[in-house]
Amino acid sequence: MQSFALGMDNRAPDYKLRSDKGYFLRDASNVDVTATGSVKRRRGSTITGLTGSDVHSLWSSQNGSFYVNGIQLYSITDTTGGLTSTPVTSVQRSSRISYTDAPEGGVYWTDGYQLQRFVGGSSAPVTPLLPSAMPTISVVPASSAADGALRTGLYAVVFTAIDGQGRESAPSHPIQIDVPDGWVIRLSFSLSGANQVAAYVTDEGGTVPFFVGVFTGADIVVGYQPEGRACLTYGMQPMPAGSIVRSFNGRLIVANSNILFFSEPFAPGIYKAELGFFQFPTEITVVEPIQGEQAGLYVVADSTYWLSGDFTKANLLTVLPYGAIKGTSVSRADRTACHWMSVRGMISAGPGGTVQNIQEEHVAVSTASSGATLLRDTNGVKQAVASLFPPTTYQLASASSYMDAEII
Repeated sequence: MQSFALGMDNRAPDYKLRSDKGYFLRDASNVDVTATGSVKRRRGSTITGLTGSDVHSLWSSQNGSFYVNGIQLYSITDTTGGLTSTPVTSVQRSSRISYTDAPEGGVYWTDGYQLQRFVGGSSAPVTPLLPSAMPTISVVPASSAADGALRTGLYAVVFTAIDGQGRESAPSHPIQIDVPDGWVIRLSFSLSGANQVAAYVTDEGGTVPFFVGVFTGADIVVGYQPEGRACLTYGMQPMPAGSIVRSFNGRLIVANSNILFFSEPFAPGIYKAELGFFQFPTEITVVEPIQGEQAGLYVVADSTYWLSGDFTKANLLTVLPYGAIKGTSVSRADRTACHWMSVRGMISAGPGGTVQNIQEEHVAVSTASSGATLLRDTNGVKQAVASLFPPTTYQLASASSYMDAEII
């Protein structure tokens, strides 16, 4: 019996598809090549009843399963009666969603316009939101000796939002107040919404705001030089949305065009505006972290780069001189390896920046603008299956009725 364990080869001429180790297949569509080299047709599929007119961005992990239909993000639940879908929130039409598991539970997701975390059946922005109506600030004479009295000078006031989990937002823009000698600053705010609002004030002529209180229904009067803790999020900005979101070493990572943003450690909603990013020559198409020994981060733009250990301080190491097809990266469950489709075939990437193109020698890949990759483990056969979309305007009918699948 002929063995086709060597897989597919569309580069060699027909008369060279045979070798001492077996035979190559010219093409393989919807089939599995077994460990013994035999070829069998893949099992079919059955529609579960979840349908839609513009469905995309299907994703699943142990923390949740999701898809988009039109402008609505849905979560999927497997019940005794089959799969059921529940609306989560609205998303930007035609924008593909990127997801990643949140270490603290739930799932982070972004559609390029919003960055949110889904947990407990609902989705909310990663950063606590400041109220639309900010507290009012007034300078008034001290009404009693207990109010104290400030020295004359310029003071700055900022506010932050604190959510139910204790996460604090980036501060509002500083508001400068000119205080006469012996007067006090009064901060007034009517509580509304789920977030608390904290107030910070600098000393006269100072640049660092110090904690003066949390609004609990009463005004906050500042009559003494502030001596509370410094605002921990001062100088920070809310993490932006993007096309890719990942989590690694206590930081949230977002790729937006050619810029890679990373949050502060264990503060996924904020980043340092002057330091918390890397800029690449072209659009970033892959971001995949590797956990365990020799951990690090793969970033693919004009080339394929590896950042080892603490990637915020690591040097960029070029491991491949070419880029990747957008949307095709996928990580193994244990995060010790990942795969993506490059412009020259399937890449297998592991710890320490070790990468291997496992297709280039035998398979020529068609030009594509985007795609998706699935890790498949069925009946002992482990495969990475990539579906590629041609570099044309996305057409739902043609994409759903037929797509090329390269079997590795």
